[in-house]
Amino acid sequence: MSAPNPGAPDPQLSVVIAVCETEAALDACLSALEAQRDDATEVLAAANIEAPPGLLERHPWLTWLQLSNKTLIPELWAAGITAARGEIVVTTTAHFEPAPDWLRQISAAHRRLGASGIGGAILPPEAGSNADWATYFLRYSGYSERRAEQRVEDLAADNAAYRGSDLRAHRATWLNGFWEPDFHCRVLDAGGSLVFVPEIQVTLRTGFGAGRFCAQRRQHGRQFGRSRAAGWVLGLRLIALASSPLVPLILLAKVTRRSLSQPGHRARFLAALPWLLLFILCWSVGETEGYWRSVCRGAGGDTGSPG
Repeated sequence: MSAPNPGAPDPQLSVVIAVCETEAALDACLSALEAQRDDATEVLAAANIEAPPGLLERHPWLTWLQLSNKTLIPELWAAGITAARGEIVVTTTAHFEPAPDWLRQISAAHRRLGASGIGGAILPPEAGSNADWATYFLRYSGYSERRAEQRVEDLAADNAAYRGSDLRAHRATWLNGFWEPDFHCRVLDAGGSLVFVPEIQVTLRTGFGAGRFCAQRRQHGRQFGRSRAAGWVLGLRLIALASSPLVPLILLAKVTRRSLSQPGHRARFLAALPWLLLFILCWSVGETEGYWRSVCRGAGGDTGSPG
């Protein structure tokens, strides 16, 4: 593991890159950062794989945080955020290539807006496989249909930047995993703001792999269901569980509407549809499991947090 220099001044920006199970696009991500970083920027890779041979020699400014191979992306982000020293903490994954002006746009937006969190657009994998496009349509296409700067209630942490003071203030929310919807809810409840800035852009260069993305969607769906039902009484949890067969239909309708509204994506959408249906099913199974676990806890008298 490489470590930051303890004698160096605190950086203004900390970029946390989650490296989960593959380094296929990591070099492209780091090369894009190398062209725009400066001495006021630290870059940390929180990884559940070993550093590829020669990577740290090619990018000596990179801090590599080695975690177990079972660590999920939100847990990787949490480890990186914990180690980050910057006033602004930027999050992404190794599957994305930042735009050439990414860091400049992030810094300018935070100076201008003073928001708790700022996120941007995620562009599609133009040369990607059908599974890559299905990943994009399901997970990220909603962050490309926004055309104007606006206050929002959610951001994709794959392309987001947060004030360090807000992260520290709500540390308990993300310490065991930066599940951004939970953190966003806490920030908004505390009077903070989230802003979408379309000029802050990254491009999805490679998907997560169909098998890995299926597992990820189920895990993330389970967390969503548990978190969503955490504050509900048992009756509401039972209603959510009983209505869970509708989840894949609702999700498919939502993704279809927004995907087909984007020019030039209809053929890609139809080609990716079999993978998309599989990914939606995996999420829906996970969300149902989350509701089921919340019902079991509620029946046992536990109406506490999803942890």
